[in-house]
Parts: sequence; structure tokens; C-alpha cells
Amino acid sequence: MCLIIDTNILHPVFDHTNSEHRFFSCIKDWLKTNAKTRLIIGGTKYKTEIRSLTNGKYVAIYSQLRQAGRIIAEDDEVVDAKTIYLKSLEKDSSFDDAHVLALVVVSGCKILATNDQPFTRFAKMRKFYNKGQKPPLIFNQNTSSKVLKGSLLSPPCRGCKRLALSNP
Repeated sequence: MCLIIDTNILHPVFDHTNSEHRFFSCIKDWLKTNAKTRLIIGGTKYKTEIRSLTNGKYVAIYSQLRQAGRIIAEDDEVVDAKTIYLKSLEKDSSFDDAHVLALVVVSGCKILATNDQPFTRFAKMRKFYNKGQKPPLIFNQNTSSKVLKGSLLSPPCRGCKRLALSNP
């Protein structure tokens, strides 16, 4: 199964000294132990946010995941174009993570890990999704176990399907 990690929870996922690590450490464990788990990345703003966090600390982690074959990279230009389009659909000034939602829409990812409650409201709005596409399951400190169990039952996202085709 694939997932997208909003940059607002990179610290809780990967830093064991973070006070919220206990809620999100299962994502790190899931990436390490489940050979079919992939992290989806893409878009200029998303990658810039990763590089800017703690002087690029997470760039090294993402590089290790890439080397292990655990990263699916969506085309930055496609994600950036979708970001512009999604921003045109919503004028609310609190809609400041259109780039993360664009990555969800472009990839077809079924799980979004975020702790941003205002963004979660937008992520659930069907107006942003392609016809037939459902909003992702939201993984946060309140829903973590439910999301992981539910994700095992949901059909694979586009990234997982691409991976299956490339690794018969």
C-alpha cells in the first residue's frame, strides 16, 4: 500500500525523541517491515518543504527509502499543475496545502498521513477529486490503527498498480 506523509508530521514519524512519535512510529515501522509499502512524493513545493526541514535531515531518510525501492515519485510538473488547478477551486485562505492534495489526486493514493486539522477538512471535499476517485483515509494520532486496518482492505492506488506492473 502507498501513503503520502504531509511534511507537518515528518518529525513525529522519523524522530524518536518527538513527543508525538508514539502516535506515528507505526508509519516508520510499516515502511521498514512491509515490502509492499511505498511512500509517494512529488511536486516542487513538497520537495522544497522536505529539504527545508532541519537542514535537510529528511532528505537523507528519503534517499535511503529511494535506494530501498520504497519511494514512488510522481511527475513534479503534473503535481504542480494540479496544485494550481486545485487552488482555483478553493478561495479559502486556510487552504494552504493544495500541493499535498494535488499529490493525492495525481497519485490516486489512498492514505494521507497528516496532523493538520484544517487541511483534513479540505482533503475530504469531493470537489477536488477526479470522477470516481474517493478522498483518502486520513492517518493521524486519532485514527492510526483504523486507517492501517482499512488500508489493507482497499483496492491498490495507481502507484501500487504501476509497481505491480513493473515487478511481475
